[in-house]
Amino acid sequence: NQKLFIEKTINFQAIEKKLTNEEEKVVGKISSILEKSRALLVETLEKKKILEKGNVAAVNKIEIPFIGNVKTQFERSYNTLSKWGLDDGKVEVKKQIPDSDSFGIVDEPFLSLTAAKTFLKALSKTKAIESAGNIGDDLKKKLGVILTEGFRLGKTTDEIITDVFQMFTPYVEGNVIPEQSVEPFRLETIVRTNNTMFYNQGRLSQFTQGIKSGLVTHYQYSAILDGRT
Repeated sequence: NQKLFIEKTINFQAIEKKLTNEEEKVVGKISSILEKSRALLVETLEKKKILEKGNVAAVNKIEIPFIGNVKTQFERSYNTLSKWGLDDGKVEVKKQIPDSDSFGIVDEPFLSLTAAKTFLKALSKTKAIESAGNIGDDLKKKLGVILTEGFRLGKTTDEIITDVFQMFTPYVEGNVIPEQSVEPFRLETIVRTNNTMFYNQGRLSQFTQGIKSGLVTHYQYSAILDGRT
C-alpha cells in the first residue's frame, strides 16, 4: 500500500522532538520577558502611588510592558516553524520519487513556492500580533479587575501586589507562592498550537505544490496520537 509506505517513512518521533524543543525554548524566552514585564508593572504601580491613592481613573491608562517584545518572539518562532515545514515537506516528497537527487526532477517545481513563503511570512506577523495582543489584553483586563476590586474592598498594597503577581501565573514560569512551582500553562498552549499549525502549513504548501507540478497525486491527513496531542 503506497499510502502506508509513505506514512511509515515519516519520522513522527523526530518531528515531535523538534517541535517540543522549539516550544520549550520559545516558552522560556517569552516567560522571561513577561517576568520582566511583571516586575516593571509592579514598580510602576508603586512609583506612581496608584495603589496608595486608590486612583481608579489611572487604572485604564496602565499598559502591560514589553508586549512588543513578546510579539517579536512569537513571529520569529512562527517563521522558523514555517521554514522547517517547507524543508521537511520537500524531503518527504523527494523520498517517494526514485533517483530524484540524481536527475534533479524535484528541485525545479519547488522553486515556485515564492507565493507560499510570502503568505506564510505575512501570516506569521499577523498571528504574532494576535498572540501577543491576546496575552496583553488578558493581563490588562485582569489588572483592571484586581485594582478596582482591591480599592473597593480596601485591600492593602501588599495584598494587591500579590494578586498582580499571581495574575501572570498562566504565562510565567517560577514560584509565585513559596514552595509552589508553577508552569505557564496558557503560554504553552498558545505556543504549541500555533507552532504546530505553522509547521504543518509549511509541509502542506509543499504537498500542494507537488500536486500542481504532478509530482504528488494526492495526500491524506493522518491523526497521530503522541505526547503533544
